[in-house]
Amino acid sequence: MIPDGSAPPHVEDPVTQYVPSAHPGCRAPHFWVQRQGQRISSIDLFGQNFVLLAAPGGSAWREAIARQASPRIDLYVVGEDVVDADGSWTDAYRVGKGGAVLVRPDGYVAWRMASMPDDATRALTNAVRSVLGYNASAQATLRTQTR
Repeated sequence: MIPDGSAPPHVEDPVTQYVPSAHPGCRAPHFWVQRQGQRISSIDLFGQNFVLLAAPGGSAWREAIARQASPRIDLYVVGEDVVDADGSWTDAYRVGKGGAVLVRPDGYVAWRMASMPDDATRALTNAVRSVLGYNASAQATLRTQTR
């Protein structure tokens, strides 16, 4: 997980209480989406590959993903690839225009970028390398980019 500078949700008992949050390290929150004319839970998007959920205006993430050799990352741009059926995307994920959240195949948030960075390819490459443990310097670079 890559910290994004935000505080994790506060709960008295993390075993019995759940607060939906896209804070890195938390399970990705549910929201209803329309995909290919069918209403499904966003949770149904996770399971096989890493998933990058991008806010409206996040089409630039397509090129960033295309430049990734591995792992495979599925991209869903809200408003293009999936429709936020009940309007809860922004509240649940706390990212602005062009921002994105990288979700691991097990449904946990690995990384969150609040808005579109200057270089989406570099930001995603550094995030993936850090999440996969390829290098320690990527995490330091990411902290600088998210400030």
